[in-house]
Amino acid sequence: MKQVPRLLPPPSAPVPMLASFGSILGLEGARIDRTSGARPGDRIAVTTRWRLLRPNAVSYTLSVQLLDPSGKLVAQADGPPVAGQYPTAAWSVGESVVDQRELTIPETASPGRYRLIAGWYLLANG
Repeated sequence: MKQVPRLLPPPSAPVPMLASFGSILGLEGARIDRTSGARPGDRIAVTTRWRLLRPNAVSYTLSVQLLDPSGKLVAQADGPPVAGQYPTAAWSVGESVVDQRELTIPETASPGRYRLIAGWYLLANG
């Protein structure tokens, strides 16, 4: 997997949040290395940029999931951010952190429009 810098300089202007998770983490951006032409067996790199919105002492687990046209889960990548190198409990308020995940489209996947979702959870709570 390609290494992505985990820390980014603060933006010169406020960055709108695409989503927030419990008022603790904000999603600033997301990128997929391909948006069309993916086939069963292909790997898709998903890069997300997060910002810590308020003080936090908890290490959350990030989940990125690929859902088929019916909403069924077909691929998932869960784990601490930045491949476990930089847990959320170590982030500073306002800091932006980039995470990259890789999903493999199953060989049994049918053609159609798929949806990508992301969320955070406490590993102990699943």
